[in-house]
Amino acid sequence: MAHRLRIGILYVLSAAMLTVLIGCAGIDPDAAKSLGTAGQGAAQAIYDQANASAATLTELPALIVVRDDLLCTATTNHVTGRAAGATLSNCLNNLIDPKTKLPALQAEEGKQATALASIVQKRANAASQLEAAYTSYVALATYDAGAQATAAMSSAFASINELSKTISVAYPPASVASVITPTITSTTSGIVGFVAYEGQRALLLSASHDLGTATNALLTDLNAEAEYATGIMEVLAAERSTVYGAYIQAGLVSAPQVLQAALSDVAPGVTTISNPPVANAPAIASAAQHYVMMQTQQKIAAISQSYQAAVAALKAVVIQQQQLASKSPLDIQSIWIQVQELQALTKLAKAS
Repeated sequence: MAHRLRIGILYVLSAAMLTVLIGCAGIDPDAAKSLGTAGQGAAQAIYDQANASAATLTELPALIVVRDDLLCTATTNHVTGRAAGATLSNCLNNLIDPKTKLPALQAEEGKQATALASIVQKRANAASQLEAAYTSYVALATYDAGAQATAAMSSAFASINELSKTISVAYPPASVASVITPTITSTTSGIVGFVAYEGQRALLLSASHDLGTATNALLTDLNAEAEYATGIMEVLAAERSTVYGAYIQAGLVSAPQVLQAALSDVAPGVTTISNPPVANAPAIASAAQHYVMMQTQQKIAAISQSYQAAVAALKAVVIQQQQLASKSPLDIQSIWIQVQELQALTKLAKAS
């Protein structure tokens, strides 16, 4: 009887001590809710930015195929100075993969754009899963949502690990995060016997640690993606201008048509003439190509800026996660400022 009593007393003391430790190590649920809501907003904004970038990147392979086909019209007979039918046909045939009978995308830039598009799609998924994790974190700060939080954290970590792996393959110079593992799963199995409130605080503490790890890993991946994307975006800007030149060369569009948009900006209602002086044709064609180039550069610049804003938004979340862990005052507004900047730039990139 005395032995059982001693065991019972030891159990109660151990539970009480661990409860005290959890209480000391625990975090303020209200602060967690506030940070969790801001984390949701940041993750959603990064998801939207990824979709905007992906839509632009998918243009490049198609542009290269169109460019190569149209540039075949430049094939000429050196004797007559005119396009030679057989030579044009050979040029077009060389652009087809004999095995697949599809356009053979030989340009390295096109392959890189395809690889980057895959990265961006995985980043969108990772951001979506991270948003779900922050949603479960808010729930966990409100009630005992341990099962929901555990599942969400596991999914977020898995998608971020997949993103890191894809970046490492496509862009070896990148220094991306190593494989990350959530701690909340082990915490869930270690709180059996505790009252719900203390178990909730233990899970909230573990979830905070996991979110800090996941957000920081996604930040590392995003930095690597932005570095990889820079060169490809510059190629895209140049390629769109080159494709316009190929359209002109093939006789599909006239330079005055392209310049009509520029004229409408400065003189609404005024239209360009269809047959300008032949002597001015080189200058008109050059102006049209420069106009297309500048329009494209503006679009690419907006996407580049949105990458920088996405990085800044994640950095702000990481900093506040660190503040929460150290029980320092939070500045949640710093996150929302960056989120609003990212949303504005993403909208601008879509409109360009």
